[in-house]
Amino acid sequence: MSHVSKFRVVGLFFMVGDDNAEKTPETAFQNKKAALLQIIEENLVAKTIIFCNKIETCRKVENIFKRLDGNERQLHVLPFHAAFAQGTRLTNMEEFTLSHPEDHSLFLVCTDRASRGIDSSGVDHVVLFDFPRDPSEYVRRFSQNPFVFFMV
Repeated sequence: MSHVSKFRVVGLFFMVGDDNAEKTPETAFQNKKAALLQIIEENLVAKTIIFCNKIETCRKVENIFKRLDGNERQLHVLPFHAAFAQGTRLTNMEEFTLSHPEDHSLFLVCTDRASRGIDSSGVDHVVLFDFPRDPSEYVRRFSQNPFVFFMV
């Protein structure tokens, strides 16, 4: 018997900007950044996973949070991608999985590949900063537990 998980779509953000403006990767990133900040501002929760397609994008997203809360008093970012040593990734995953924050929010920022094997129990929100390159990634990302997800 197969189990089908249920999840709610709370917001779909397609921020295209000015129709007359030049479309570049940088303007696309700025639009996604604005959508991400709006999600955080309006829906701050204990645990959020943010998926990106590239390590470079993960780093940019990490920097968004560092600029927003430099001392990580309210927003604590845990990178989980191949630019970090395996030990660091495991430590970050353990902190994300085992923590039950009450006075701050945790953000696990990771690549598509990291989605394999992530235990999403206890996760409040999932944000797709980038759409998966492979549709099967959706199955990996959303097949285990119910949570709210956003696409920016």
